[in-house]
Amino acid sequence: MKPLKLAHRDGHTDVCYDSTGCFILTGGSNGKVCIWEGRDDTDTTTVGVGEKVYAVAFQGGRFFAATDDNAIHIHTFPDGVSDGLVTRFTSPCRCFCISEDGSLVIAGSDDFKIKVISMEENECICLYSDHQAPVLSISLDPIKEFAFLLVPVKHEIHILLRSSWEVVKKIQHPDVTEVINTIIMSVNGKYIAFGCINGDMGIFDWQNTTLVDKHSHPKRLTITSMAWNPLNVNEVAFCDNTKTKSAESTGTTAFDDADDDILASAGGDTNTEGADLDAIDKFLDGDEDENSIDIGSIKRSLLFEENENEDTASVTSSKVEATRPVQQVPAAPTLPPVQAPFQPGSTPEHLSNRFMVWNSVGIIRQYVSDDENTIDVEFHDSSTHHALHIDNKNDFVMADLSSKAVLLASHSLHDTPSKLLCMHFGSWDNHKEWSYDMPEGENIQAITVSDTWAAVVTSTRTVRIFSIGGLQRQVFTLPGDVVAVASQRDRLLVVYHRGISTVPGDQCLGIQLYKLGRGSALKIVINGEALAMSPASKLAWVG
Repeated sequence: MKPLKLAHRDGHTDVCYDSTGCFILTGGSNGKVCIWEGRDDTDTTTVGVGEKVYAVAFQGGRFFAATDDNAIHIHTFPDGVSDGLVTRFTSPCRCFCISEDGSLVIAGSDDFKIKVISMEENECICLYSDHQAPVLSISLDPIKEFAFLLVPVKHEIHILLRSSWEVVKKIQHPDVTEVINTIIMSVNGKYIAFGCINGDMGIFDWQNTTLVDKHSHPKRLTITSMAWNPLNVNEVAFCDNTKTKSAESTGTTAFDDADDDILASAGGDTNTEGADLDAIDKFLDGDEDENSIDIGSIKRSLLFEENENEDTASVTSSKVEATRPVQQVPAAPTLPPVQAPFQPGSTPEHLSNRFMVWNSVGIIRQYVSDDENTIDVEFHDSSTHHALHIDNKNDFVMADLSSKAVLLASHSLHDTPSKLLCMHFGSWDNHKEWSYDMPEGENIQAITVSDTWAAVVTSTRTVRIFSIGGLQRQVFTLPGDVVAVASQRDRLLVVYHRGISTVPGDQCLGIQLYKLGRGSALKIVINGEALAMSPASKLAWVG
């Protein structure tokens, strides 16, 4: 994966390629469209098109941008001179796409409406207003006769038949565990690139349902959009979203080159007409196990017409619809967002210069740039210990500080486990530093340290308590996902999710307070009491 490039300030960012694949265009919440001449460009062309840009696309030597004035504007490329207006809604247009020949634009808006605009006639030729929610994603069938629809559902991608909306295949992999936020198909129709809310990205060979490549955002930020190079199947650009209100930037990058060996089978074919039906036919007939669907009957009743004089794989979409009416599928209930884990006294991980912790003992700062990744520890009382400067080779992102020790932790990444490091500067001997690698599948989410012990909470809801010298004393499980932890003398306070709130926007948090005794002794002082919070608020600090 190539290094990140700063593109726009914090907020949603969209990305696309020009028709040659040589330029990358990004539109962001600062109202500008940036034009990058390749992924290594450092001198970008910036075009101001409004207060905010929600979506961008390129077609016919011009770029299109949906802006905060609820309209889709056309601009010349690359100078960005205004060249007309496509359409206007009564609310922001979050998504749109353009047909390959440039004759049609289809767009969706927060006002629940979908428009199909003829560029030749310069008017809306179809208005769909029966949708019951804001339209956040939309797509045109490039060959105007699709057989399958691919939809991300949690950490899977479901393949649905066009005629019946029946799920005929689920693409999943043990390494993909987070919610998939965005997907895009390669120009040759063979691969699907996906991005997750935790920054995981990858590429599926959807016909063979295999994961051929996987990456993770270095700062674990949500992937908001992706674009495939139209002339290079080995290059995908993506944008992230920090989801904070700071003046930080959004990154854009492309993973390429280093992945050529992984995607070698994809590199020789850049056919843009989509996956041929013989390949789809082979894909459908590939499963022979007892759980596979009877694809032959699906073909006969839904999709394919047997004809000795014609290709048996020809699609007869008009007959499909007559064979079986489209069934209305009830929408799944939407779960309210839950608060992610955080370290009290810290600032967000995406910042280049940030506080990892600020408490009564001192301050731990992290500095991240292209040239360095370092951690500085300063004490309010210099008699406690002299300042420390740490080369952050292990990518530590969590920290806590007591008068006896510094505790650092990192996330897991591919084959690298989540790591805990304790620097015990109050030790009487020379063994002042110890570390612990979490077991496979456990990712550290919260840490705390006192003068005599340290605690970590992982993604499996496991709490591990260590002596300040590195001996693991206790291991137990929480009743819910952790939000934050704090410690004082022999007390450990844990805030966790008790469940899902029935009030929209509210968090349902609980408190566990433990008293640590000698050895492995552990007493629960407060057991699962509800944490009182104001409506629609989030926990900001605990201690």
